[in-house]
Amino acid sequence: SGQLLVGSHSSPRPVRCVMALSPDGAVALQDELIEAYGAAEVQRRLRDLNAKAVVRKAFDSASERELYLLELQRPIVARHGFEGSAKGVGDAMVAFIPEEISKNSRVIKRNHQMESLLRADAQLRDRWGIAQQTSLRDVGYWRSPPCQRHPLVEREENRLIENCVVARVPRAGLLSAADTEALVVACRGGDVATASRLLGSRQLGAGGRAALANVGYRALGAAGAKTLGRALGGDLESLELDVSGNNIGAAGAQALAAGLPRGLRLLKLNVSNNRITPSGLRALAASLPAALEVLHLGLAGVQMGPEGARALAEGLPPRLQDLSLDLHGNALTDEGVLLISRALPKTLTSLSVVLLKNGISRRGMFCIDRQIGDPSADFHLPLLKPECFSKVADIELHEFKEEEEGTLTRQLDFRSNF
Repeated sequence: SGQLLVGSHSSPRPVRCVMALSPDGAVALQDELIEAYGAAEVQRRLRDLNAKAVVRKAFDSASERELYLLELQRPIVARHGFEGSAKGVGDAMVAFIPEEISKNSRVIKRNHQMESLLRADAQLRDRWGIAQQTSLRDVGYWRSPPCQRHPLVEREENRLIENCVVARVPRAGLLSAADTEALVVACRGGDVATASRLLGSRQLGAGGRAALANVGYRALGAAGAKTLGRALGGDLESLELDVSGNNIGAAGAQALAAGLPRGLRLLKLNVSNNRITPSGLRALAASLPAALEVLHLGLAGVQMGPEGARALAEGLPPRLQDLSLDLHGNALTDEGVLLISRALPKTLTSLSVVLLKNGISRRGMFCIDRQIGDPSADFHLPLLKPECFSKVADIELHEFKEEEEGTLTRQLDFRSNF
């Protein structure tokens, strides 16, 4: 993408209205930059700056590096219609953002080459892998898979440090290590007042109506989950809570469900690896606020089965726009996946789902796909575009096939599974 003009990650600042680039124009601009970056003197200078970063503060070296690259970039972007200044370089970066440019195979190939030159023999920070390149070749675009790793609640965010330099830093409002430990102690000890104070001290947003807490794998147990649920503010509109791996069980899930604020519009809740079972999931699903617009649920390994899938399907809020479900390892079978797919709200504009290790056939594997992009399909999702749907799944393959008379035949190949 355009950020590779200076070899840094994409900026969180708003997109400006700038001169548009055609794919051919973008490639021509990149070719000039590649020629400039590949000069022997430029490579020697970049290697010197990389070496300085080892013994000096990284940001000091980065600032010197960006200033040096800026002198190379200004006359080049000026020849392509942009202002010959730092602002013009920034505008050229923004011109690479549209997907017809950023996902063009020729542009991506040159991005790799530029990134290699800008790193000057240092290790690459980012690249498009084989899966991404293959998807681009076969279907014309790359769809990022949903998050497969804990925590579901992000701990870091991109932050603009200086002009064209973005770094990963702790999220605003995230409890410090000391405050997180104090919250865990309060939850284990049943101290609702202290837990509420710690959560309230880090509430985000207008009027303190958003809260963020990440206490995954801290052995809270059902009692700790009950304290945590009681400590949640009733006026919250946004809640991101990770309690994965805490052995809260069905009782803990029911306690958290009872504490969910009714006015929530955004909820990211990770209860993965807690064995909450269908009864706990039924309580959580029934307590999901009807006004939710964004819902991310981490439900990996909670032993929900088809019964839990039915409870989740019945509890999905009707006005959801953004839905993410991590259902890894729940023995859903085709039955459970179909129950969820048929209950998906027609208001959805973004959907991510993890279906790994659920014993599904191709019927469950592709049931959601068939609801997208085809108005004649049953349970059609009219607002959900294919590029806004992400899925990670696997099909259950069987070495033996049961014949009609009841005998088992070993399959020398697996084509009969499909």
